[in-house]
Amino acid sequence: MFLKGFFLLLCLRFFYGLSPDNFLTEKVRMRDGKYIAIDYYRSLTNEKLPVIFKMTPYGKSSSRSFRNEGEFWYRNGYIFAIADVRGTGDSEGEFELISNDGNDGYDLIEWIAKQPWSNGKVGMRGASYSGTNQLYIAAKNPKNLLCITPSASVGKFFDFPPFNKAFALNWALFWLGTAVNLPHKTNEWIHSDPSEWLNHLPLYTLDEYV
Repeated sequence: MFLKGFFLLLCLRFFYGLSPDNFLTEKVRMRDGKYIAIDYYRSLTNEKLPVIFKMTPYGKSSSRSFRNEGEFWYRNGYIFAIADVRGTGDSEGEFELISNDGNDGYDLIEWIAKQPWSNGKVGMRGASYSGTNQLYIAAKNPKNLLCITPSASVGKFFDFPPFNKAFALNWALFWLGTAVNLPHKTNEWIHSDPSEWLNHLPLYTLDEYV
């Protein structure tokens, strides 16, 4: 059975040009004029298909993005699309935790629904950050979003990330410096004495200070 399936996959790739990275990239204009980068798995027919959509701050081309699922979803009748959250990767604007994802997600879903390879039906998937932002996008009630599947999502942001009932600033700096795909990230995010950052006040100017 495994060999039969493997042979079928090879045939699909050979005759129809399927590959794990069979993606095309578009820059989509948002309501405020900024452009968000989105990749979608290239359809090889004129058939309009439902779309599985994800927004990530970790880089739409990274191994953490579920990008490798594109071929699987296409073989099962779906187009997979993934976008860089505003201010990360190839997208314009400034990254602000979740703040812009609702409106940007709404605008991207509207764009997806109008594409020649889409049948107008969009579902979302993703975990952690990409699970949480689904809730904010769904709250905007885009008419073409039919379902969301958030996992490992965050509750109230005042409660997360917690450390003895206080905001875990050390975690936040570490996450921004090592995980989020910021366009101008450098090794300067790694400080030999992080307490210098942690003791800076007022807190709302910390990003400028860092």
